[in-house]
Amino acid sequence: MLFVSFFLLLAFAFSPVNGAYGWIQVPGMGTIQPAEFFKIVVVWFFATTLSRQQNQVQYHFLYSVKGSLFAMVPPIIMLILYPDLGNAAIIVLIVLVLLLASGVNYLYMLYTGLIGIIGSVLAIFGINAFGRYFLPEYVLSRFAVFRNPFIDEYGDGYQMIHGYYALFNGGLFGRGLGNSIQKKGFLQFAHTDYAFAIVVEELGLIVAILILGALFYMVIRILLIGIRSKDSFNSIMCIGISSLFLLSIFINLGGITGIIPLTGITFPFISQGGSSLMMFSICVGFALNISADEKKKAMFRVQNAEE
Repeated sequence: MLFVSFFLLLAFAFSPVNGAYGWIQVPGMGTIQPAEFFKIVVVWFFATTLSRQQNQVQYHFLYSVKGSLFAMVPPIIMLILYPDLGNAAIIVLIVLVLLLASGVNYLYMLYTGLIGIIGSVLAIFGINAFGRYFLPEYVLSRFAVFRNPFIDEYGDGYQMIHGYYALFNGGLFGRGLGNSIQKKGFLQFAHTDYAFAIVVEELGLIVAILILGALFYMVIRILLIGIRSKDSFNSIMCIGISSLFLLSIFINLGGITGIIPLTGITFPFISQGGSSLMMFSICVGFALNISADEKKKAMFRVQNAEE
């Protein structure tokens, strides 16, 4: 984790993109976003740690994971300083999912759910009362636009409003491939944050639902591999990968539809970004490797039982 923290720290040495750090310039290759790769490293790190401490997690939960949690503090602080609150939030949520899936007492799940509900309510409805004392201005503006983007339709709310236009223009069958209006100068981030909105505008709601269905089918298959796995590392790894896909999809769609504030998280396999594409491809590769490993182990068990 120290090496990963140093890798994240390197991004501060390069020029910011759209006012934020987080990209490392590589001659001849463009840029690398280390935060994307950090997400799969976090899943791998906690899968390894928790699988080695299965006997302690249930009865000495906080004692067994405190070292891993402290190791996460420096990278999370770096992501917040970039600022990259979207990826920081995804990493925190993934850690919570992995901890709750590790065999911990169910009371921890109840406490986490209660804290999450209270925190969400305070974040959405209490931001005006308390946020001005704790949160930076750009975060407050995103929450204000989230509640009503038309209060600043030519400023902070501009992108969200035209994202709505893209979703509305698509209808059921879309305007046709390449015929998007909003990507031709209206949506500045049509190829990244709002890529799925452009998919809806060009191909329509029906195709968008089919794409989501294919992604959810893949996520469910990965989750089932983890649930059925006899090896604790394989199980936690697949649960983490499926959670990473689900969180990325939810946060991206939630941002462009106005369910949650926009965070700039890419949509898996659709948003432009080589680091994101490579990271999600690595995740699928891990899941395929774990599936093959589980099949080999099952075959060996059957052969040993027959002998």
